[in-house]
Amino acid sequence: DERYHDQLRAYERYESALMDFHSAWKVANDEYMRLLKLARFAFGSQTHAWVQLHLGGDRERSFGRWVQQAEHFYGNGLSSQEILDGLALYGVTLEIMQAGQQSLLEAVTADTYRQRMKAEAQSATEKRDAKFLELRAWMARFTGVAKMAFDDDRQQLEKFGLIVP
Repeated sequence: DERYHDQLRAYERYESALMDFHSAWKVANDEYMRLLKLARFAFGSQTHAWVQLHLGGDRERSFGRWVQQAEHFYGNGLSSQEILDGLALYGVTLEIMQAGQQSLLEAVTADTYRQRMKAEAQSATEKRDAKFLELRAWMARFTGVAKMAFDDDRQQLEKFGLIVP
């Protein structure tokens, strides 16, 4: 049945989307971590900047929470001339911050696509499984009829694979 092949193709698209997502997240995280380290250095003990950019603490490991931290960093950093001026002293320009924010958006887009492909793959699996259940029910009826029809002819039943020789 075509549902079997649809399910395989759906999971291939999902696997591809998953790899693209991980790649986009790595690029975005590498840039974010580089800028985060520079900001920590640039603002040293300036508490206001540390709070504004959320520079303290560890970075989250789950994508959703990591996105919140990165959005906070880029959103507040790009909206504050004081922050931009402080970063500029260390070679971080407005364009670099915008590029980092863009890589974050690309990772979010890749995650959205990955989730859509996962849902499609799961749906394709459900459709395939439903078709297999339908086929099993048909085979059970066929087997029952064949056993009744050829009850006295073991060779015919062997041809159908219904008894072992």
